[in-house]
Amino acid sequence: MLVLWPLSDDVDTLQLALERKRAAAVWAERRGKNPNAARKLIEEDWMSDSISDIETDDEEKRKTYREELGKAACLQPREIAGGVKAWEIIKPRYRSQKYENLLREIDDVGCELKFKKGARRQTPRVFRRSYNEEPPRAAIFDFMLDRNWESRFRRDCDSGTKDSSELEILEANLGPLLEDGNEADDEGDDNAESA
Repeated sequence: MLVLWPLSDDVDTLQLALERKRAAAVWAERRGKNPNAARKLIEEDWMSDSISDIETDDEEKRKTYREELGKAACLQPREIAGGVKAWEIIKPRYRSQKYENLLREIDDVGCELKFKKGARRQTPRVFRRSYNEEPPRAAIFDFMLDRNWESRFRRDCDSGTKDSSELEILEANLGPLLEDGNEADDEGDDNAESA
């Protein structure tokens, strides 16, 4: 699946979060919701990572990776050979489908806003089913957590497949916003729907 997000070539999670916060406010306003609450649903620690190369001393592997990524991004062979970049999206596995859908809606608004401003050609971002298996590194809202992932993760920690310290990180980041889950929602119980 090809996904375009209108950012410069030096895209990082902070820039992505800032762009999404702006788009989230517009997304909320269009729905008659609280823009400040919607902004609280976007944090740098919750964003996907993006990579354009792999870390290895094997130059042939790096070249193959860049070529495959370029093809997945629908770049022309001459663009790939010329060094045109594409970004591979690495999503946090813990994110729920509900949160993914919310981000997709916000990204659609973000792209629309950028195109209205006459944004330059976009750097293609491609999701090739690559995931980060780590637990959230910052407190998350309840609806953001994929419960199937959580069950598998806990089972892996209990069996020793994953380090038990990872379970401590997960539990530490579930508590704070679960208790105050309505903080980002001035109108009801469901943060994603109401923000």
